[in-house]
Parts: sequence; structure tokens; C-alpha cells
Amino acid sequence: MLETASELQRTGRQVSMIYGSMPPETRKKQMQRFINGETTVIVATDAIGMGLNLPIRRIVFLENDKFDGTRRRWLTSQEVKQIAGRAGRRGIYNIGKVAFVHNPKSMARLLDQEDQPLQGFAIAPTTGVLERFQKYSRKLGLFFYLWDQFKSPKGTKKASLAEEKLLYEMIEDTIIEAKLSMADLYGFLHLPFSTNEPTLRAQWKQKLEAIVDVEDLPDPLIKDSGLEELELSYKSIGLHLLFLYKLGRNTEAHYWERLREEISDKIHEQLKSGVQITKKVCKVCGKNLSHKFKFQICNECHFERQERKEKKKSR
Repeated sequence: MLETASELQRTGRQVSMIYGSMPPETRKKQMQRFINGETTVIVATDAIGMGLNLPIRRIVFLENDKFDGTRRRWLTSQEVKQIAGRAGRRGIYNIGKVAFVHNPKSMARLLDQEDQPLQGFAIAPTTGVLERFQKYSRKLGLFFYLWDQFKSPKGTKKASLAEEKLLYEMIEDTIIEAKLSMADLYGFLHLPFSTNEPTLRAQWKQKLEAIVDVEDLPDPLIKDSGLEELELSYKSIGLHLLFLYKLGRNTEAHYWERLREEISDKIHEQLKSGVQITKKVCKVCGKNLSHKFKFQICNECHFERQERKEKKKSR
């Protein structure tokens, strides 16, 4: 996405950007620039489909798939409709237009496909369930095991608790689990932050260690040398604030709220001034690689290396 925005900016277009990891304050400012006419194009991920009402005439799908946190998959009919529905929502344009760069016929079918009626709803453990379980055991590992075995009633879908289990594996059978009550521990496991970020998971554990050792919470890690580091710093402060509010330290939280807002402003200014994309190149031959290419060497160098290995084995 950033590559597309950078290319448009190089051609002289003023661009707004919207993506999932963007701070909410930055997103509002990026949207306002488009509404005010300061930018003429929005480059966005599927995050634009999450209820944003903007004066958009045309939506162009450059890709038909997305990364859902686990794997890349095709967009569903509902997702295509949500994104396409951003066109023509403000009443400025009588007709909202939609275009697809790849597989237009298949995508048009998804756009016209009839929605399936809802068949049920999701369920997750309640405080009452945890309280009842605590009468028999204090091991959250056992609780997660039993939850996996539990068959939800017809018409319901069981919450996977995958993020909570990922965090629990980091502190299972440690002093953290020994010292915290089950209710408190589950509350910390349930904090809404980006658990897919290893750096944030490590900070989460460090803060829990500080709590059980009755020490000061370690400060968030703040770096500002680039867009990615600024965004991670914003999330790091956000995680710190979750702990502060949970511990009732609201006065201290005011300082970090102001600092987080400053970082959000820096992100906005960097996006406003233009995104600089570092070229990704093969570490062997220096050939330019797509940012989507997941390996550090190109296919040609990889196969040459494999051939050399095979020749050595055959000698």
C-alpha cells in the first residue's frame, strides 16, 4: 500500500492514506485532508470498509486478497461490498463507481452475490464462568484446555481465545501465574493490544513481572527514526496506558496520553510530506525485489545456490 502511495506522490498527486495499524487520530486527520480537498486520492487497505463515510466517487481494487493475521486469503463477498460501498455515500455523487484491476468478472460476481442471513452469534467465557472454574482449579492452562473441548450450543460460534492462549504460554508456571489471582491474570491476558507484535508481547510480560515484584512499570520503548518505528512506539505507549488505567494510575496516564498524541502528529506529518520506501534488493546480486517478496535473495540466486549444493553432494 505504501508503495502505491509513494508512486502517486512522485507523480505530483496529493494522497491520503488509511490502514489498520494507523493511529485513530492520524486516520481522522488523513480523512479530513481528503474532505477538505487537500488530497485527491485515498490509498487504503480494507480498513476503509470499516464504516468510513467519505466523498468518494470511485473505488479501485488493486488487489483481491488480504492478510488476515494468519494467512493471505481472498476477500469475501461481504468484504468486497463493504469496501465498494464507500463510493457514493456522501450524496455528492449520484452514482458510486467500482473497478477491479484483477479478475473483474469474478469480483463482480462477489459484488452481486446475495448475502447469507446470520445463523448465530459468538460466545466467550464470562466472569461467572471463570469464578465457577476457580472453585476447582487455579490453572488457566486447564481452563483453556476445557474451553477447547467445550462444544458450543447450536447457533453459536465459540471464541478461539487464540491471543489469550498465546500470551498465557509466555507466563505459564512462572512467578507471574503463581502470584496473580486467576481473575486478575485473565484480565491482563484479555488486554486489547497487537499481540502479533513480538516486541509488544515482550513488553507485556516485562510489565507483569514488574507488578508481581512490586517494582515500577518499565517505560514504553520509543523510537522515531521511521514510520514503522513511530507506529510501534504509538502501540507501545498504548499498551503502557492499558496497564496504567487497569492499575488506577490515571494521573500518570495523562503524560503518556499527551506523548502518544505527539507521536500521532509525527506520523501524520510524515505521511503528509511523502512516504519514502526503502528499496528491497537481493542480498546476493543486488537485484530489485518486490516488497511482497518474502525471501532475502531472488529466485535466480536461490536456484544457483541449490545447484552448487547438489554438485558438491555428487562429488
